[in-house]
Amino acid sequence: MSEMIYGIHAVQALLERDPQRFLEVFVMKGREDRRLMPLIAELEQMGHCDSSCKPSVAG
Repeated sequence: MSEMIYGIHAVQALLERDPQRFLEVFVMKGREDRRLMPLIAELEQMGHCDSSCKPSVAG
């Protein structure tokens, strides 16, 4: 069963507790702030995020 998790705090909490639950990551286009970019970097390191989840290309 799939469920959608949204919001920076919810994603951070899930990433800390159970990072294997991530299937896909979507980021709103144009969203590139100080809170989001470190989260994307951590998701990339864990293999949960590639160039398609970066705000400059996601749609």
